[in-house]
Amino acid sequence: MLEDGAPLFLAAIWEPFDDDTACYAIITEPARGLAKPIQDRMFLVLADDSLDAWLDPGAHQA
Repeated sequence: MLEDGAPLFLAAIWEPFDDDTACYAIITEPARGLAKPIQDRMFLVLADDSLDAWLDPGAHQA
């Protein structure tokens, strides 16, 4: 959650399996800002204007 109470969305991918389980991965990027002095990677935070594309179950990468 952000300081103003808004949710924070992180980029991730998942793959469902036939046995009702799934595999998940959180996408990272090179650290920047406050994270850079303490870590070399950070979670990829999604911008509000990209949420529709990330949450669209019909969208896929070729």
